[in-house]
Amino acid sequence: MPRCVCYSQEAEFPFSVAEDIFVNGPEWCGCFSKAERPCAAVRKRSSPDVAPACDSRGYYRSTQCHRGLGLCWCVDPHGVEFAGTRTRGSKPDCDTIVNKISNGGLKTNSVDLDDDEDGGTDSAQDLEGSADQPLDF
Repeated sequence: MPRCVCYSQEAEFPFSVAEDIFVNGPEWCGCFSKAERPCAAVRKRSSPDVAPACDSRGYYRSTQCHRGLGLCWCVDPHGVEFAGTRTRGSKPDCDTIVNKISNGGLKTNSVDLDDDEDGGTDSAQDLEGSADQPLDF
C-alpha cells in the first residue's frame, strides 16, 4: 500500500494515512497548504535560463519568455499555454488575452475531460504543453 505522509496543523510531526486512515478536515487542508505552488515547484528544478516567471504566490505569471530563443507566450496560473500566443522578439499582450478568455471570447488549451468530440479516449498526444511537460523548442 502506498504511504502518504502529510503534516497535521496541530502537530509538528508527520502522520501517515496508511497508519491513520481517518483524515479530518484540518489535516487534509494542512497537506495542501504545505504543498508547493506549480510555478515555484518547477522553478526549483529548472536551470536559470529556462526557469519560469512566477508571481508572489508561486503561480505562473501570464507572460512567459525563453530569452535564449527570443520567444514569449501566454499561460494560465498553472502554466498551461494559450494557443496562438507565441511571439518572437516581442511580448504578447497576455493581460488582454486572459481577459478575453475570462469573458468567453477565446478558447484555451485547457482540456475539458467531459467534452470528447471524437467519442474516443484521450491520450497524452491530445494534451499540449504544460508546466509539468513544457513543449520543446
